[in-house]
Amino acid sequence: MDFHILHASSTHGIIFCNTGGDIMFSALSNSELLIMQYLWQQNVPQTFSQIKEHFAETGWKKQTINTFLIRLIQKGYLESDHSQAKTHYKVLISADEYYHAYTHQILNESFHGSLTNFISAFTGNQTISASEKEELIDFLKGL
Repeated sequence: MDFHILHASSTHGIIFCNTGGDIMFSALSNSELLIMQYLWQQNVPQTFSQIKEHFAETGWKKQTINTFLIRLIQKGYLESDHSQAKTHYKVLISADEYYHAYTHQILNESFHGSLTNFISAFTGNQTISASEKEELIDFLKGL
């Protein structure tokens, strides 16, 4: 999928739209992100029971997990498949797509879209090694 950021803010999250202009999803809460990370790792649709079993140690009740899954469906991250005996939850947005957008949100909000300001803050204005500089230059040349 080809996405561009329609709006990004810390209060409203990330709202994406595809090239057709349809709003696709918004930022994840910490709990929603935990569920998505589990589903991304599984790489195949999971049943509610599988998800509930994986998160048993969190103390989340059945209704809590169900609420998170409903939110993830509403945000466009998941779809539920009711065609089998048990409902399966399928990922619609890859981890790469999410983290790409999340990184853009941080860059735009915290560093006014400046990659230079981001790198300066990331390194703490400290010098980096010659090999790190070379690696960064090679990466930028490839863009």
